[in-house]
Amino acid sequence: MPESVVPEVLLGADRPYLLAVGLPGLVLGIGSAAAFTPITVAATSGVPDAEQGTAAGLLNTTRQLSGAIGLAALSTVAATVTGRSGGPDDPAALSHGYAVALAVAAACLVVAALLAAVVMPRDA
Repeated sequence: MPESVVPEVLLGADRPYLLAVGLPGLVLGIGSAAAFTPITVAATSGVPDAEQGTAAGLLNTTRQLSGAIGLAALSTVAATVTGRSGGPDDPAALSHGYAVALAVAAACLVVAALLAAVVMPRDA
């Protein structure tokens, strides 16, 4: 099955913790921290001073809700794939389910980056 080959290369049941979880977690943490300030500046630029708090509140609410919805969707993908691959008691099936969910998350990230590149206004 070609759809199962790529995710298994990224995350397999036999991968060491440091490579499969530790290093990606470190990259995620650094990337998130580096992105928060520029995203906040982009989201609140052009907003009148009297409405800065409202804009920041809307941004934080959006972050929280999108994270919750994204986690629910990716958990559903992981559980569905795991169930179809042998169930949660099979480490390879569980790993495959998580790998597919992470691949879906990566695809969503690529789509979001492309949309941002096309839709975001540019300063003259």
